[in-house]
Amino acid sequence: MKTKLFSVLAVFAAMALTACNGAKTSSAPAGTSAKPTSQTTSRAPSSKGPVWSDWKVVTPATCAAEGKEERTNDQGGKEERSIPKLKQHTWTATAVAASGEGVDYENIECSVCHVKGLRVAAAKATLDGTDKGGAPEGCIKLSSNGNSMTVAINIPEAKTGKIYLTGAMDYWYDGNNNNETRSFASVKNSENSANFKLEVNEAEIDMSANLNVAFGDIFPKEAGETVGSVTYSKIGDAEVGAVSLKAGLNTIKFTRVDSYNLAVKYFTVVFAA
Repeated sequence: MKTKLFSVLAVFAAMALTACNGAKTSSAPAGTSAKPTSQTTSRAPSSKGPVWSDWKVVTPATCAAEGKEERTNDQGGKEERSIPKLKQHTWTATAVAASGEGVDYENIECSVCHVKGLRVAAAKATLDGTDKGGAPEGCIKLSSNGNSMTVAINIPEAKTGKIYLTGAMDYWYDGNNNNETRSFASVKNSENSANFKLEVNEAEIDMSANLNVAFGDIFPKEAGETVGSVTYSKIGDAEVGAVSLKAGLNTIKFTRVDSYNLAVKYFTVVFAA
């Protein structure tokens, strides 16, 4: 009986000793803290996707090269895209005095890409019809259908290139005839929507490649000018078509064909490289 009792007590003593030793093992030594348990927290991806910043210009576009802009998002991403080359050159001009039957004109060169050309002011034109005014300063507007203006320039050598119009046109706010949708049109290429014709040395300019160039694409409304009750857009170096000039006297004739209030400031020829 005593033997059984001592066996039971021995078992209980062993269990107590094991529990005590276990408690000591898990306890941190005096003056230290217990090491925390390591846990991994998973983050669910956002269902809304990344939040992008506004586009920022990194390299501005010029008439000679495309530019670049970029944007970033809140997840560390980045995107880049190109900015189209500018349609407008930055001209420097040198005056050329009239010779023969021609008028004064300017030799021009772009200070950025160094392309060259010539420019003659519409104010130098001989008018067939009456300009009644009401156009932006420096511009000539033909007031009636069939009226024309002609400028003559005398150049020392033959040149080929492209001819451009610089000037303004009035906004047509009524109905669908607003400035953003108006396009170049000529007698030669669009009989049913002819607005004007441009001739160089009596040869009408082929505008077939440029009929879809909208004036509103050149400058926005905010860049316009109001004369009296009419607001004009600005047209800067808007391409019309290819041209060949001869050595000696050349004539450029602009004729209003339909009710199209286009005011011209310069006729510009940019020479082929």
